[in-house]
Amino acid sequence: MEFTDTSRQEQTLIQSIVNAELIFQRHQPSAGSLPPVVTLSRDHGAGGEEIAQMLAERLQVELFDRQILERVSQEAHVDAEQLSSMDDKSGVDRITTWIHGLFSSNTAYPESYRYHLVNVILGICHSGGIIMGRGAHIILSSRPAFRVRIVGSIENCAERIAPREGISMEEARARVRKVNGERDAYLFNMFHRHLHDASLFDLVINTDKFRDMQTVVDLILMAMVQCGHTLPPQTGAAQ
Repeated sequence: MEFTDTSRQEQTLIQSIVNAELIFQRHQPSAGSLPPVVTLSRDHGAGGEEIAQMLAERLQVELFDRQILERVSQEAHVDAEQLSSMDDKSGVDRITTWIHGLFSSNTAYPESYRYHLVNVILGICHSGGIIMGRGAHIILSSRPAFRVRIVGSIENCAERIAPREGISMEEARARVRKVNGERDAYLFNMFHRHLHDASLFDLVINTDKFRDMQTVVDLILMAMVQCGHTLPPQTGAAQ
């Protein structure tokens, strides 16, 4: 999808983040003085949802997924189902339809969506949490958050989702490609970045060789400690 006024939209997004940064920097904390914040980007079928849940339990914080959309809808005074067309689980065609269908003053324009999305995700920093997708790793690029990406080959991801969703391997491969494509298109439409840019993350893990996702969680926890994050104490956990 192409915008007719990309520069103006980029400036709107940048300004909203800059304004938030100015407020943040007045009382800038260190990574060790805040509740843990982890952004988790994932390939479909790579185990990201399971990993996120385990991390939330270990770090004693809330897992934010659909809740982000609900909070954005509350701030923008728009129904959450209406906003779902801008969500990173939605198809590019639905996003295109959304943008071309912006008629009412009660509608959340893309600029408004980005503005409220930024505010909601920045707000989560104060209470801690695991934030699933939605470009949080970009929004929090200068914050004391740990940015993780979970990836996997199409074949291994399809092997995971085929039995879970009751579909054939051929359908599962197509599903993986479709969802991954939608998520990358969302990120580019919102922030003009691609998911495969590893420089945007603190840690990228390929789960093809991992059968036990607890091992992946342990790797993330150890990496967080090395980066200066403080973990809640727990007997037997990585410190």
